[in-house]
Amino acid sequence: GKYVWVNLAGACLRAVDEKEGLALDMKICIGSPGQKTPMLHSQIERVDMNPYWNIPYSIVKREIAPRHAGDEAYFSRNRYRILDKETGEELPPAKVTAAMLTSGKYRVRQDNGDGNSLGRLIFRFPNDFSIFLHDTNNKRAFQRRDRAISHGCIRVEKPLELAVFLLDDPDDRTVDRIREAIGLPRLDGTRPETPDGGPQPVKTSVQRFKPPVPLFIEYYTLYPLSGDSWEEYPDPYGYDEVLLKNLEGL
Repeated sequence: GKYVWVNLAGACLRAVDEKEGLALDMKICIGSPGQKTPMLHSQIERVDMNPYWNIPYSIVKREIAPRHAGDEAYFSRNRYRILDKETGEELPPAKVTAAMLTSGKYRVRQDNGDGNSLGRLIFRFPNDFSIFLHDTNNKRAFQRRDRAISHGCIRVEKPLELAVFLLDDPDDRTVDRIREAIGLPRLDGTRPETPDGGPQPVKTSVQRFKPPVPLFIEYYTLYPLSGDSWEEYPDPYGYDEVLLKNLEGL
């Protein structure tokens, strides 16, 4: 059947449909050396459209609280909102101190839609590291040679193509639903009408994959190709040196 294979060392992703003999390849961005993307096996259960980004506490504590607490312009520019976790009340950034942000009582959330750091599509799968595959608002990052730049999640170059590829039955109606949700025209080039003639409102929605699609996140600096040849990749996390030291100690 279908599966998704990620090679962190090569910063690349391949989605495979063995039944149909098809494959979809794309570049990815991975976690930086200081915030490495973990290796794991899981199953992609769904794709969420127009997700909000609830910024991890580690990022709030390390980057936002010490540098930007009280800076209204920063929060407005990035479309960040500060919400009380208990009541859901939104607080004005000018009245929120660094100590409040690091108290654990407040959530910093980025509005969904255009400009969201997660992009318009996010692929969710069970794991113990709070990571996922997702779109990005920074498409230029895929032109970089060194793409180990994220906080640990995996940014994918072709999120819409991946979502369609993973559908068990990618009928036009389902594909159009996804395209409309992220602001794209339908397959026939038309767009849904709205009562006021304006753009479609940005709403969150979910498309589940049935069955879930196996996901393998691995790390190979050498990988066999057909025949006797090998593909060589960089070693952004320095794992080869660790392996070599352990082998030399045997």
